[in-house]
Amino acid sequence: MTKTTIVSNGTSRKASAMPGALSPAELAAQLDELDRQAMFSRDYEEQRTALQASAPAMPTITYVRGGNVLFDGSDFTVVPVVASGMVREPWQDRKSGILKGKTIAWQARQYFRAAFQQYQEACDTHEFVGGDIMAVPVSYTSRETKQRIEKTLIFLCVGDHNEVAADQDYITLGLQNIVSNAAELELAGKSIALPKLGCSTNGARSLDWDSIGREMAYILGHLTDTAVRIHVGKNDPEFQPVYENGTVTDISRSAAAVVDEPRAPQAKATVLKAAK
Repeated sequence: MTKTTIVSNGTSRKASAMPGALSPAELAAQLDELDRQAMFSRDYEEQRTALQASAPAMPTITYVRGGNVLFDGSDFTVVPVVASGMVREPWQDRKSGILKGKTIAWQARQYFRAAFQQYQEACDTHEFVGGDIMAVPVSYTSRETKQRIEKTLIFLCVGDHNEVAADQDYITLGLQNIVSNAAELELAGKSIALPKLGCSTNGARSLDWDSIGREMAYILGHLTDTAVRIHVGKNDPEFQPVYENGTVTDISRSAAAVVDEPRAPQAKATVLKAAK
């Protein structure tokens, strides 16, 4: 993907169908037909087992504890933003001197200023509203390898202003837009990283992770050919899509597929006293 793309929430309000060798409808129809012919077939069980095995293996969502969602090695990173184009500024803790409240949006502005400016310009012209997504290719130099790395930021509009809580309906629309436009975004065979959308504790009232987590797992479960990584807190529950005949039918709590990454130490500010 080499260009900036804005997808309006009006273009997609329903998640895309699951890819695979057989669509859920085709698989269900063939199984029904096989059941009807069972009394005439000696190889019924073998045929049914083989048909069910033809469905693609359903992936799980990987949950990451620690690390930075912007630099976790994923090809795409979802950045929650608001329609006003504003960013909540961090603050310095008086006791420790550590800068706190560094939101994903603030970090994206610090590290990818040109991309962030494109998002803000779209907000200024009212092109970017709740539920919209905006994909912007970026690149950066890895501190470890010193190599240039290319990736794509997907700005997802979760609210109207950063002084109020994110809107869960906007989050749902934005995630559906990502899934429905997976082909245009070129997500197949790639990886995508997301924070807990709308669940930040940095200032505005946070949404409930139990509700948001289930919604994210349900919608992102349709990205069967994309590796999904969700960054969560130390004690956050995890959710996995439950599949039946290739279709997401339910969501379960799961502690599987957890990747523990070491948290980078935060440097303390040095306070120099004035000479008396």
